[in-house]
Amino acid sequence: MARNRRNEECCSVYLLRTVLYILNLIFLIAGLGVLGVGAWIVTDKYKYVELLTTVTYPVITYFLVVAGGLILFITILGCCAIWWNNRLCLVFYIFLLLLVFLIEVMVGVIAYIYEEQVQHELELQLNNTFLSSYKIETDKTEAIDFLQEKFHCCGALSFEDWEYSTWRKQNLSGSNLVPDSCCKTISTGCGIVIRPSNINYNSCLIKMSDHMRNHLFVLSVVASGISVFQVLGIVLSCQLYFKLRNYIDDL
Repeated sequence: MARNRRNEECCSVYLLRTVLYILNLIFLIAGLGVLGVGAWIVTDKYKYVELLTTVTYPVITYFLVVAGGLILFITILGCCAIWWNNRLCLVFYIFLLLLVFLIEVMVGVIAYIYEEQVQHELELQLNNTFLSSYKIETDKTEAIDFLQEKFHCCGALSFEDWEYSTWRKQNLSGSNLVPDSCCKTISTGCGIVIRPSNINYNSCLIKMSDHMRNHLFVLSVVASGISVFQVLGIVLSCQLYFKLRNYIDDL
């Protein structure tokens, strides 16, 4: 009877360990994916965050990158804990899985909520930032030029907005009617002439809003999707922890 019980425990532990090894492989791939998504968002036209009035967008992006790094560490720790049948390492593994799960749920929820609010935030502040900061604040000037060049747009709402800017009113523009970064083919002084063949007529607000909302959607989907697997990992790891107690006692 005792022999049968030990055999059942052994099979149960072996099965749990096998499933957790597979889950850790999924975590490894997911961690690399999360880091890749985070790196893509940080590098993909990311300089425009200087124009945002809140830190929500960069914070959730960096939180996701941190979560990706933690997942890679957790994967190594989990494999070691399972290989050594070490219950203390397993407890630490469960704790870190829970921590990353909470981070990813937070990122997913905030990204989903902010996705609905980002256009409203831009409508309230972006035009004012364009008009009051261009050629006045260096960081914002670089971000505005970057935004207009990369998104092929001119002005927050329209190229006509530049007429009311501090840049024009204080005669910092020289002969330019719009910044050179508005031009389809950028060259020094190209913003002197306003015509469809020379400058972009697109609104930067719409372009930036669409771009950010796409990124936020990806963030929320990635964070939410991976967290499902982590719940399964936490449950199975807890089961293995208690199984190992009986398994080790019976040895």
